[in-house]
Amino acid sequence: MRETKEQITTAAVISHHCHMVVRLLVIIAMMLTPLSGRTQREFHTWRKPEMDIPISLAAGSTYTATFQLKKKGEYAVIVQVAKRISFDELCCKLGIAIDYPRDHTYRCAGEPLLQAEWAVRGEDDEIVAHGDKLLTKSTSIFLNDYILKYVAYFKGQSKKTYTLEIKFTKNGIPLNVCDPHLIVMRIGYDYMSM
Repeated sequence: MRETKEQITTAAVISHHCHMVVRLLVIIAMMLTPLSGRTQREFHTWRKPEMDIPISLAAGSTYTATFQLKKKGEYAVIVQVAKRISFDELCCKLGIAIDYPRDHTYRCAGEPLLQAEWAVRGEDDEIVAHGDKLLTKSTSIFLNDYILKYVAYFKGQSKKTYTLEIKFTKNGIPLNVCDPHLIVMRIGYDYMSM
């Protein structure tokens, strides 16, 4: 049985449309599927932060802030900066790794300016979490006017008081023009318990 030229053309068009529909369905499925693994755990639900204070990122700047948690869960320590310098430069200074295309001309010069020693203490002054390096492969969230750089994580208990101690160890003064804030916020997908 020989197929006519019209039948072959029609079959090719149908095949092309089927491929386009499948691609569209895959994209929709990816958008609707929850993130998995560490990325899922790091995504916060934009609730009111437990703590939000303006800071300076100058070397030696030390901040101690006490706050009470409303709910048990995982919490992130976040540095929020306004996008007041070029995006590429801001990402480099924050230590955010961007996978640029090979032909991209911007290259980071030097080490990130956002470096710190930190500790979270519980009510009995016990250290709940600490570190001398900020997370380099942590989540960063890009909003229209701000970048949120996740720098540390800890587990907290409901109705308990915690103290965050953080000392910036590298001269981050060039980032001060970006109105940096230090934020502690619960993270997770539990939207119904905001």
